[in-house]
Amino acid sequence: ENDDIAVQKADLRAEMRKAVSSFCGKPGADDVSDKAADVFLSSEVYRNAHEIFVFVSLRGEVDTKRIIAKSLVDGKHVAVPRITPGTSMMEFYYLNAELPVTSQLDTGSFGILEPQTQLRKAEVKHFPAHAVVVVPGLAFSLAGDRLGKGRGFYDGYASRIAEAGGNKPDAYA
Repeated sequence: ENDDIAVQKADLRAEMRKAVSSFCGKPGADDVSDKAADVFLSSEVYRNAHEIFVFVSLRGEVDTKRIIAKSLVDGKHVAVPRITPGTSMMEFYYLNAELPVTSQLDTGSFGILEPQTQLRKAEVKHFPAHAVVVVPGLAFSLAGDRLGKGRGFYDGYASRIAEAGGNKPDAYA
């Protein structure tokens, strides 16, 4: 049965990648991204969060640069992920609100902008209370189920928080 589910997920990922690629080339795609960011930034979840753990977006994803910038302006602590090369391990590092965001990022795994390692690392054992994790995905169900890209970075990070006894995030968005 697990093989069947894996095949279904692989087929759905291929279908979603094709749909996203097609959509991104159409007029209005940027407006949809802006609306998604606006919905998050005006949400109660965002207002109540002290810390925002957020991915740095690629083409075809909701543009998180606005979320990062607004969160820093609003005085929230912002952490972005970095992949440990050659592993399925992901760590989050806090951005310094006093410095330009771009000066704190380098191109890392998979061509994604990642935080520099001299920044302060978020420890899973001491995962902060009142944190929200903004998670990328290829597809989401109305019930909130997520189809990721298939490498398990976010699921692994959530498991590590739980295993270490860290606070559970207030929300995944």
